[in-house]
This record gives sequence, C-alpha cells and structure tokens, in this order.
Amino acid sequence: MSLSLEWVIGVLGAGMLAATTIWFNVQQLNKNVSELTIAVTSGNTAYNVINGKMTLLEWRIDVQERQLKAVKEKADK
Repeated sequence: MSLSLEWVIGVLGAGMLAATTIWFNVQQLNKNVSELTIAVTSGNTAYNVINGKMTLLEWRIDVQERQLKAVKEKADK
C-alpha cells in the first residue's frame, strides 16, 4: 500500500493546522486564567476589607447597645 504525496502533504497540513489552532487556544486560555486569577485576588482583598469593616461596625454597635442598656437601667432605678 503506498500513499501518494498529495495525501501525505494534506494529512500533515491538516495536522499542523490543528496543532496551531490548539496552540493559540491554549495561549488564550492561559491569558484568560491569568486575568481571572487577578480578578479573584482583587475580589478576595475587597471582601477581606469589607469583612473587617463590618466586624468593626458590629463591635461598635454592640458597645453602643451595652451603653444604651446601662443608661436605661440607670434611669429605671
């Protein structure tokens, strides 16, 4: 069984085209993953900042509620 030169060139060309397409798709995927990693890191940082501020606000509200309760108890006496 012998293959003609046209078939060999055609198969090799199709293989090279497929390999090139895969290569560029992988490169784009790497770029997208890098951008997503940056976005997730920024989101985590923002979440941590907001969470810290929320904890501080909860603590301040708790202090104010205790002070208000103490003032009410003092006024009731």
